[in-house]
Order: sequence, then structure tokens, then C-alpha cells
Amino acid sequence: MKHGLIVSCILASFAMTSQMVAQGAGSALGQNPYTGPNTVYRVAGDVSAPLLIHSVEQEYTEAARNAKISGLVLVHLIVEANGNPSHVRVVRGLGMGLDEKAIQAVQQYKFKPGMKNGKPVRVELTISLNFNETAN
Repeated sequence: MKHGLIVSCILASFAMTSQMVAQGAGSALGQNPYTGPNTVYRVAGDVSAPLLIHSVEQEYTEAARNAKISGLVLVHLIVEANGNPSHVRVVRGLGMGLDEKAIQAVQQYKFKPGMKNGKPVRVELTISLNFNETAN
């Protein structure tokens, strides 16, 4: 049996559940409008989306296989200016160990970073990982 991998960016339609609050399209997040090296941006306007350039297939747990669990795990992260993921956390999970497997996979991803005014910047995004057990 194999499981499929679908990774898609959910950039605009997913409501944020973090403590950070957007200040506007393409804006920095948080309460301070300072735009230094630690600023995190949302994709919009002059802020481009990070591009996934390397991914690993998430593992399916035996417990989830036995329980016939399938579906999407939504993972929120920050893509750093160097293209590495950070602050990886599950915002909607499936349980049975699949949430942890999703985090482990995403932590190994590599991105071409998001850009603002021609410079790489930290960008938040949410991706979905599809855990779907299929028969051969």
C-alpha cells in the first residue's frame, strides 16, 4: 500500500489561528510595524510566495493504517530568508501519529524564499499534506 503526497499552499483562504495579526496585504505581522530582519510577511502585493524546491514524502503510521485514517494535515510554518522552514506547527491534524509525521516531513523541506523588493524575506504560509492510503 502507498499513500499519496499532495502539498499545496493555502495562502489566502485559511484563517490564521496564531497570535500574530496581519496589518494588511503584504504587510509585516505582529504589533510592531518595524521591518527589520525578523519581520514575517504574508504573501500579497509586493511579497512573493516561497517556492517548494525539495520535499520528502511523509510517512504513514501503522496505527493510522490499521484505523484506516486518511485526510489532510494543515501545517503552518515560516519560510526563512534562506529557504529553510521554521516554527513548524500543525493547525489541523488527524492524530494517530500523522501530525508528528507531517511536522517531521515539512522540517526537511527546502524552499526558494519569498521575495520583497528583490530581496529574500521571511514569509508565513500554510501547507496541506494528504495522508491517503491507496491500494496497489
